[in-house]
Amino acid sequence: MFFIRHKVLFSLLIILTLAAFLRFYKAYDLFVFTADEEYALALSQTIVNDFHIVWIGENASNTGFYMGPFWVYFTSIWLYLSGGMPGIVAYVAAGIGVLTTLIMFLTARILFGFKTAMFSTLLYATLPLTVYYDKKYWLLSPAPLISLSLLLTIYLTRFSIKWWIAVAFLYGMVFHIHLSLVPYGLLIIYCALRQKSKLVKNKKIVFLTAAAFLFTISPLIMFDYFHKGSNIATPFRVAEQVKERQNSFNAVGHLKTLFISLGRLWYLAPNRSNSDEVLHACSPYYLNKNLHIPEVTTTNTQTPIWLSFFSFFLLGWFLIRKATWKKESTKLLALSLIFLLLAYILLPNVPLEYYLTGSFPLLLFIPGLVTQLSNKSISFSMVFLILAFSLLGIFTIATATSEYGLSTKIQLIKKVMTVVKDKKFELKEEGLCHGNEGWRLLFKKYGRMPERSSTDKSLGYLYPDEISKSPVDYRIIVSEARIPVIFNSAKAHTISEGGFRAYIF
Repeated sequence: MFFIRHKVLFSLLIILTLAAFLRFYKAYDLFVFTADEEYALALSQTIVNDFHIVWIGENASNTGFYMGPFWVYFTSIWLYLSGGMPGIVAYVAAGIGVLTTLIMFLTARILFGFKTAMFSTLLYATLPLTVYYDKKYWLLSPAPLISLSLLLTIYLTRFSIKWWIAVAFLYGMVFHIHLSLVPYGLLIIYCALRQKSKLVKNKKIVFLTAAAFLFTISPLIMFDYFHKGSNIATPFRVAEQVKERQNSFNAVGHLKTLFISLGRLWYLAPNRSNSDEVLHACSPYYLNKNLHIPEVTTTNTQTPIWLSFFSFFLLGWFLIRKATWKKESTKLLALSLIFLLLAYILLPNVPLEYYLTGSFPLLLFIPGLVTQLSNKSISFSMVFLILAFSLLGIFTIATATSEYGLSTKIQLIKKVMTVVKDKKFELKEEGLCHGNEGWRLLFKKYGRMPERSSTDKSLGYLYPDEISKSPVDYRIIVSEARIPVIFNSAKAHTISEGGFRAYIF
């Protein structure tokens, strides 16, 4: 009787426990540490070393648009608390994933009901693709959380216009996180126009809403003020880049990659590297696609095509059914998906899978909604599928291999240090999937700082005093073990660990 009376709380507790276990499971072993993490940590460390005001964060997909500095300040807090150890962010990333699971349950409970909340959140908690992305610490880590929070607060504005203040703040946060969520602006405009009469009557709320948005993006405003509108001019720069590149707009090709990703959302093969699944350089559909040999140079899962058709069928069914557009909650979900996915398809750039991370929890609401259908056979079948894929997902995550994880890298560094000892060395990294793995920062923290490295070309401006031109005793090249090296390694002292080899000259 206790469980029946408190079924919502009991279900949430089970799902959150699952989400936490799968995300904190082998946190170091399966942590995906690459150049993205290295850049974020190196930039944030400058604040820890000598606090100063930062107006911008990272460059968004090489568009010249610089995101806001929230992630830089957020990361600096953890670096300060941990004494600058990179591994701390493995646990922070996992924690953000658990918080996202909680917000997803609350969003679904309020908008769609308990049954949808239970089953859709169970999927998010256990599907390998969502868990693996939650094991990576980068700008996109909060994207699913912001996406869900925007959907929830936009819905709540129909009950109280005070929620527009929260909407404004959250939408401002989009410009600190990732531009893939910018299409939410269309949904905000649509809902604001529908509530125009309420907003006109309450100018105080309108003022506070505008103030919340401007406050959130104020660092970007200051940056543009001192840099002659650099960020504001981004659309014009992108348009020029599109003109210069032939065939840059490829809606059919983008639709194909969306088709593939929606299949991968349901299933990833067990006994494989989680790093290979989430790094776009490891995907045979994106960068390096002409160089990859499936199952040889990458273990990125090529999901059965029927799963992609299944996902598209669910999405199409949800968007065309009349009931979707009669209820406010499902209408908002449908519009959110249309705006986000259409922007992905029309993107004048390479359509990388991680641009969809903000859409994944929204898509998983759909199978949850199917469980509420009055047709018992369809509802029961969907419940069975959800439970089956959740169990399969748990098995996949439990058997994930860690040959490219943080623990493996630390062990390799320790082995290299036993050879190099206190001698000076320079560092270079190469690879096909894993060619930019943050080795300089890891050597600095878990071994010893190199005199110079291949990373210096891109990040050297953050640590100019740490780059030396003095002669070195050793030259170290770290590369993937599974690909042929492009240099003569015959005279090198070779050290292997997991999926990497260090060649010491």
